[in-house]
Amino acid sequence: MATKRNENINPNLVGNQVPEGGYTEKYTGGNAALDEGLSYWGNEYNKAKESGDAMGMQNANDNANMLRNQHGYAAEYATNDIQSVANANPEKNRGGLGSSSSGGSGGSSGSGGFSYGNAPSYVNRYSNDIAELSHLILNKEPFTYDPEKDDTYLQYEKSYTRSGQRAMEDTLGQVSARTGGYASSYAGAAAQQAYDTYMSALADKIPELKQLAYSMYQDDLANQRANLSMLMALEEGDYAKYLDTLGQYNTDRNFYYQVGRDTVLDNRYNTEWQHQLDREQLEDSRYDTEWQHQLDREEIEDQRYEDETEYERQQDSLDRAWQEDQAAFQNAMTRWTVLGVADAEVARVLGIPVGTRTTDWQYQQAQMRAMSI
Repeated sequence: MATKRNENINPNLVGNQVPEGGYTEKYTGGNAALDEGLSYWGNEYNKAKESGDAMGMQNANDNANMLRNQHGYAAEYATNDIQSVANANPEKNRGGLGSSSSGGSGGSSGSGGFSYGNAPSYVNRYSNDIAELSHLILNKEPFTYDPEKDDTYLQYEKSYTRSGQRAMEDTLGQVSARTGGYASSYAGAAAQQAYDTYMSALADKIPELKQLAYSMYQDDLANQRANLSMLMALEEGDYAKYLDTLGQYNTDRNFYYQVGRDTVLDNRYNTEWQHQLDREQLEDSRYDTEWQHQLDREEIEDQRYEDETEYERQQDSLDRAWQEDQAAFQNAMTRWTVLGVADAEVARVLGIPVGTRTTDWQYQQAQMRAMSI
């Protein structure tokens, strides 16, 4: 049987293969980097639990399981504990833990009483923020400008008005002084002209202030769009992590389900085989001792021949599988070298991300493996 590949394989292990059925070994300690990561997410899990935050517990559990998978160990799910906290704090977890149609329901499969833990659930931590920000952007009022509502304009207006009045008074005083201190129509006109000069300068400020207000409007819209893009990227990252965890869960579940089925089939085979042996024993008892002795010798020789033949067939099968694997590896390396970048076929065979270039360190490791074959 060819070894099954798992898409969650550690990308640092180019060419390595995950055991059939996925990661099944439970982590018991001894890896400093993994211990540090699990300790961090364990603390985050406990903090969320103390505050009744089931979504936070789910996120911490999912991240811890991703670390376990990256180091080749089986995931450990805390679904029941998380659900109990969610049930005890309905207001705080009003959105529920959520679920994905691709996640499956876990539990009993209906075949031979098989049961397994519930599938991990997906929690969109950013849905409310994304919806709120999208609403703000889509329903943003069109740009308008009213100088009477612009604080900057109102400050200019006070300043220019004050300066205009001062200029008007100064002009009126200077002209009146020339006429012996008596005001005249000329003095009034000159004073008004001085005042109007400042009012005209104030009016010239309006287009400038309008452009400034429009730039601020555009900047605010751009910032909202940038924040929306960031939130969507964070949500996509969370969902990708969830898919990785869900994939490992399904792999583990399928493995244990197959183990149960194999046990049932083995027991059935053993029962049928024993029944057949009993029948042959009854038939053999009808013969005399010499004939029985001869049959026993032939049976031993036949069994030895079958064992040797089966062993040779198994060896041939293993040799063919090994040659096919090596040929696939060499073809993938050649294709990678020609293309300069790993396409979907190369990524599937070598267990590397699609798009990996020949300039990356994975290519050097793969070359070293090819030289060792």
